[in-house]
Amino acid sequence: MRYGCHCAHLTIKRLLGVPPWAEQIQRLLVSLLPGFNLPGVVRVSFGIQNTEAEVDALIGVLGTIARKPRTQGLGRRMDDFVGAATRRVYAHL
Repeated sequence: MRYGCHCAHLTIKRLLGVPPWAEQIQRLLVSLLPGFNLPGVVRVSFGIQNTEAEVDALIGVLGTIARKPRTQGLGRRMDDFVGAATRRVYAHL
């Protein structure tokens, strides 16, 4: 599991609605407080060493997260992004 922007900082910050002025403050905070948590997303990957119990635990946690109310506007931005990305992929097939 990894948290952050996954080499897609502009996309993630746009999806999360981080304004340009906040990005400048974030850079300052990170330089002063390296352990400061910034907005981002979580990426999960499985490997051959993972057990069925670990997969079940992840599914349970994802279900809990999915039932939480979305941040105002985030769902719409995510839907817009997924739609645009899907159209671009299919345009190149």
